[in-house]
Amino acid sequence: MGNCVSSDAHEPPKQQPESSSTIEQPSGKPHIPAYQPPTLMSEPPQVPFESRPMSRSFVKITQKGELYVETPEGGKKWFRFATLNSPELIDSHEPFEQLDTLRTFLGFGRPVTRCYTLTTKSRNKDIAHVMGWDWDRNVWKLDEGEMKMIDTALAGAGKYDARIIFPIINQDFGSEETNWVGNTRDLIKMRKGVDKWEGVDFWRDRQMIDSFKLLVTQLLNRVNTISKVRYGDDPSILAWETGNELNAFQRPAPASWTLEIAKHIRSLAPNTLVMDGSFARNDDPECCYEKAVLQSPDVHLLSYHYYGSGDIKRVKKDVEICKKYGKGFIAGEFGFFSKIEDYAKFMNAVESAGGQGSLVWSLRPHSAKGGFKTHGEGNGIYSYHVPGFTTYNVPEFDPREKQIVAAIRKASYKINGEAVPPHPTPNAPEVFLADNGSKLVWRGSTWASSYELWVNAKGNAQTGWEVISRNTDAVPEGQLAFELHSILAQKGRDLSFMVRAIGEDGHEGTFSNVLTIGTFQQNESHTVLA
Repeated sequence: MGNCVSSDAHEPPKQQPESSSTIEQPSGKPHIPAYQPPTLMSEPPQVPFESRPMSRSFVKITQKGELYVETPEGGKKWFRFATLNSPELIDSHEPFEQLDTLRTFLGFGRPVTRCYTLTTKSRNKDIAHVMGWDWDRNVWKLDEGEMKMIDTALAGAGKYDARIIFPIINQDFGSEETNWVGNTRDLIKMRKGVDKWEGVDFWRDRQMIDSFKLLVTQLLNRVNTISKVRYGDDPSILAWETGNELNAFQRPAPASWTLEIAKHIRSLAPNTLVMDGSFARNDDPECCYEKAVLQSPDVHLLSYHYYGSGDIKRVKKDVEICKKYGKGFIAGEFGFFSKIEDYAKFMNAVESAGGQGSLVWSLRPHSAKGGFKTHGEGNGIYSYHVPGFTTYNVPEFDPREKQIVAAIRKASYKINGEAVPPHPTPNAPEVFLADNGSKLVWRGSTWASSYELWVNAKGNAQTGWEVISRNTDAVPEGQLAFELHSILAQKGRDLSFMVRAIGEDGHEGTFSNVLTIGTFQQNESHTVLA
C-alpha cells in the first residue's frame, strides 16, 4: 500500500526495552418497599433495572463493512455505535461494579463497550488471568478467580444484551514501571522460562506463535461458570480483537501473524467477528493497515486509536482504506481533546466517513464502597462517569464530563438515524453501614443524577418518612458517607433510613432497602450497635 514496507518484508531492528447535608421537607410520602437484606460485596446484587429483551443474535457484517443484527422478523438492525471503553470490566473483583458498568450502556443507542486485555503476572500484577506456563501439562496457567471475573462480565452482558469488543493481549505499555497489566513480553518470559524477553521475536518465533494460539484456545474454549456458555459461542462478544495496540516499529503487527491468529480465532468462534488489534502509530494511514489483512476473509474489523484534536482530520482516510476492502472500521480509543466540542466533531467525522463505531477513553463505574471509581491519565485528564457531573471541587472528576457524556449519548443514536430517547430510570441503590457503624453509605444507581436520603424516627413504619438530604454521589470511592452522629443528634437514636435515586430527566427510581438502626452507644468517635 503506497510506499509502505510490509512488516513481513524484513527482519525487525533490535528492540529496546522499553457533602454536607441540610434538612429538607419532602413533598409527599414514599411507598415503602418490602425489606430486602443488603447484598454482600462479593455477590452480584439482585436489583431491578429496565434491561432490553435479549436478542442473543451475533453481530454480523455486510460485504460493505456495515454492522448489523438480525431482527426476529428476519430484517437487519444497524449496529453502529458510540460509547466508551471500560478498562476495568474484566479486571474487577466486585460484581456490583461490573454490572453497573454494563447497565450504563443501556442508556446509549447500542449497548457496546470495549474491555481491556487479559492480564499477565508481571512487575505490577501479582495475581492475573495468566499466571505463567505449566511445564508439566504444557498449557498456560490461568487463575480461576480472575477468570471468573470474565465469567461475571460476560454473563452480565448477556443479561443486559450488551456487546463487548475483547482485545486478547496487550503490547504497548510505556516503561516497565508502568506495566500495569502485563504484555506480550511477559508471555515470552513465561513461555521461555527466562528473565528477559530480548532476542525473541514474538511475531515470528514459532514456539511463541503456537503458544499464543494455545492461549486463545484456552480462552475461547472456557465454559462460563454462570451462563454455562462457551466463550467462543457467546454472542455477547461483538469481536475478538487480536490484541491492544499491537505494532512493529510504526507498522501494524505483521500480516503473517495477524492472519494466522485470526484464522485460529475463527476456527474456535466461527460466528464471532475478528478485529485486527494493530496500532501502527504512523501519521500515514496507508502504512497502518497490511494489504493481506485487508484482503483476508478472516478479519472483519480494523481500528485506530486517536489522542488529541489533531487526529480528527485523519479519520476519513482511515475509514476509506478499510471500506475499499469491505471492512468495518472502529475508532477503538479516542479522547484527551482540549475542547469539548471536538468530541462531537470526532464522532461526526466517524459517522460521515462510514465508520461503524467509536469508543471514548474511558469509563469508570460506581464503586461497591460508595461513590465512583476514578482514574487519572496525567496532565489533568480523568476517566468519565455517567450521567456526568459538573464537579469542580473534586480533582478526580473532569468538570466537563457532563457535556462530554451528553455528546457521546447523542452521537450513539444519531449514527443509526434514531431520535434520542429519555434517559434510563435509575435502579435501586443499596444502603449499608461503614466504619464500625459510624457512617451511612450507599452503592449508587446507574444513570442517577442525584439522591434523596429519607429517615423515619418511628422505625420501619409506613408513615413518618422525611427527606433530610438531597445530593449526588460524585466523589471517589469510599468518600461517600454520612456521619451518623449529627443525624442521631437531630432525629433521635432509633431510626430507619432509605435512599432513592433521581434520574437525569427527573425520573424517580425505586427506593433502596430499609436500614434500621436500634439503640446505640457512643464509643470514642464511632457509633456502634449496643
